[in-house]
Amino acid sequence: MKRKIRETFDMIHADEELKNKTREFLAKTTGDYQKSPELVPVKAGDADLPDAFYTRTRRPGRVSGVFRVIPAVCCMLILMVFGGWQLYFKPVSVISIDINPSLELDVNRFDRVVDVKEYNEDGEKLAESLKILFMNYEDALEEIMDNESVQDYLAQDQVMSIVVAGEDEKKTQTVYSNVEECTQGQENTHCYHADSEVLEDAHASGLSYGKYMAYLELKELDPDISPGDVQGMPMREIRNRIEELQGNDIGNGAGSGTVSGNGNGSGSGNGAGSGTGSGNGNNAGSGNGEGNGTGSGNGRGAGNGNGNGSEAGVGTGAGNGYGMNGTGAHHQESYGEHGAGHGRRHRE
Repeated sequence: MKRKIRETFDMIHADEELKNKTREFLAKTTGDYQKSPELVPVKAGDADLPDAFYTRTRRPGRVSGVFRVIPAVCCMLILMVFGGWQLYFKPVSVISIDINPSLELDVNRFDRVVDVKEYNEDGEKLAESLKILFMNYEDALEEIMDNESVQDYLAQDQVMSIVVAGEDEKKTQTVYSNVEECTQGQENTHCYHADSEVLEDAHASGLSYGKYMAYLELKELDPDISPGDVQGMPMREIRNRIEELQGNDIGNGAGSGTVSGNGNGSGSGNGAGSGTGSGNGNNAGSGNGEGNGTGSGNGRGAGNGNGNGSEAGVGTGAGNGYGMNGTGAHHQESYGEHGAGHGRRHRE
């Protein structure tokens, strides 16, 4: 077998110029090879075939080490790029804005607006006039509030509903507080913090979150209403319809209840009283007086008594009075005092 290979290679001839050019080309294009000695013609039987070729020598191991690191670096870069990309564009909160234009702003964990969704024709027009993508959501909200068309709606006494929802309760609460602060002082603007579980149902119905919540409230009063019926309705019209139906329910229904209350009445009156008194003892006397009086409020009675004995006594007393005023009864009593008897000695 070796003999046949040698004979075959003996039949191959190339001039020296071609050999030298080939050698230079290989030296330039392969960084992993060094220039080898000149070729030695090979004749059958002179040497084994491998000994007549160039000797392959490696450069220091530093190059091969770099090549081993490159795949790991590429993997890290890919993970960083795609992982960071997904992290940046993943929304953690949704801000639903409805007046008649219906918009939703998807907000990422870095407080940036990563998507703007329109849910009606007016919403599309409003979104086209805004440049809020990748803005901080507070700045984006201020730009929406300052938009000329939004201001025109508010000037026409339209109602703006802003609903904040999200899976991260703590983050959503922070966004809600900031949104509420941004819209503070805006007339006919209402902010709500809602549950994110209904968000998928809202999107399936083709409605923004805020308008879907208003639709559910209206549907409880009007079961025939559909999402398509409210899609083009301004929020003011939806609210008016809800209030109208709620008013009809109150007017046509029967109710019962008890109400209790307390009332106070005041009155004044004078009553006359009579009293009798007796005096006994040495220079001492006692008398009792009583009297009854009636009046619209307070009654007073006075009684005087004269006593017989060694000393004459005079007694004074106060009477009781009763009064009625309206639906409340007012009862006041005054109790008579024992009068001190003043004795006068009768000399025989």
